[in-house]
Amino acid sequence: GGGGGRPYGGAPHPTETKVLTNQNKLMLSGSPGSGGSDDFVQCEVTIKNASWRRIKDEANPGEFVKDPANPDRDAREFSTREDDRPEQKKRFLRTHLPWRVMKKWAAENGMEVAYDGAAKAYFPSEARGPEMGREYRVKVKKDCEEDDPDAERVRDQWFAVSFEKTISIPFKDVVGVLMGTESSIEISTMLNVILKSGAVLT
Repeated sequence: GGGGGRPYGGAPHPTETKVLTNQNKLMLSGSPGSGGSDDFVQCEVTIKNASWRRIKDEANPGEFVKDPANPDRDAREFSTREDDRPEQKKRFLRTHLPWRVMKKWAAENGMEVAYDGAAKAYFPSEARGPEMGREYRVKVKKDCEEDDPDAERVRDQWFAVSFEKTISIPFKDVVGVLMGTESSIEISTMLNVILKSGAVLT
């Protein structure tokens, strides 16, 4: 189901487990011991700056390729760039843009995602997650929320978002951590991300 970014809501028969942190209640979609198909998935997230650039006409220096559908306009191609400078990455992650990009991506693709604001995202299962390695194109308002009254006057900015699976986290292990019968730094990290995402992405 398309949760529009709500972390793991709307499952037909969820297992409900109370999480004391911040008096939140987490709805875990799946069934204890149900096997791999219900394993949570952790992904590495890459967000790159992107734009639609005019295509240079190699046969005519200084000219640009024309759009076949509209010869009066220059053709454009989707182009990405990743700034590897550490200070630029840190500056980007301190803004609201990563969250805004992920929220828009989740809404457009009907995905339920928990995101840490940097490079990790979690999905309720691989089947309910993104297509790994695919480049998703996302357009957001650079300096405001999409529903801001002044949004029409704010410039759009394009990004390319991709995901790579890093690990699977068995549902039964998550339940064990929540019940206090098991301990896992990875699972505790995931649960904290889910709680944080619930406040930011919804």
